[in-house]
Amino acid sequence: MRSFTPMALKLALALCISFTLSACNGGNTSSQFLKNVSLQVTQQGTDAFLKLTSSFDLGNVSLAEMSIPIIDPRTQVERGAVSFSQLPNGQGQITVEANASLMANADVALGQILPNGKPLPLVLGAPTGEMLGIKILDHSTVYLGGNTNTAAYAGVALGIKGFDQVMNQLQTPANIFFMGNFSNNVLGVGGIYGSNNPGESGIAIFGKYTKNAAKSGQVSAEEAAADFEIAKLNRATLYRLHKFFHGRKRALEIY
Repeated sequence: MRSFTPMALKLALALCISFTLSACNGGNTSSQFLKNVSLQVTQQGTDAFLKLTSSFDLGNVSLAEMSIPIIDPRTQVERGAVSFSQLPNGQGQITVEANASLMANADVALGQILPNGKPLPLVLGAPTGEMLGIKILDHSTVYLGGNTNTAAYAGVALGIKGFDQVMNQLQTPANIFFMGNFSNNVLGVGGIYGSNNPGESGIAIFGKYTKNAAKSGQVSAEEAAADFEIAKLNRATLYRLHKFFHGRKRALEIY
């Protein structure tokens, strides 16, 4: 069994404590990861579009600036894009803009799970079969669902190169998601997902727009706890996680 220096254990413990304290923050845990989430539904001619924008803090790492097309799986026509950028304040930003027509040809089964095989965050409250998935690249997925009359959903799970080596000691897949209520009736959920299988670890962002603001923030403690599985990470994984995000500066590659 690998031994750890006192400093390594201290860093791992500090990370665990910060996660745990965040999870107890009155059901709103966004401050550790999510900084802002917006989800807009717009009409362009006869087409409806969903636009999810999220800013977040990844420590010393950033997402390489790029744009990934979202291709309709049936027609092979480009119907949107996932783009990454770095804000002047150092935070990262992900934007998912997609034509709602994609939902007609998206995959129901793919829309129910993250790349590590676990269900989507329970705090989203998406009814079974209502979230749909579209594959982008080899290990990443775009999620769309709902409707503008009740609740609309959008999200993306991004496989991160090099993240497999951080999460490969997990005994079972794990999700560590933070959530927060943002302006314009939007619930934002984001964090990391992991597995000991290659290609099943990365970061994910979701947004839920609820037309009835009174219902948008009703999240139970049980739902929040089920999406925050920090107990599944051993000391070695916690240390590598801290080192990955707070070590040397690097640009992450999505695949």
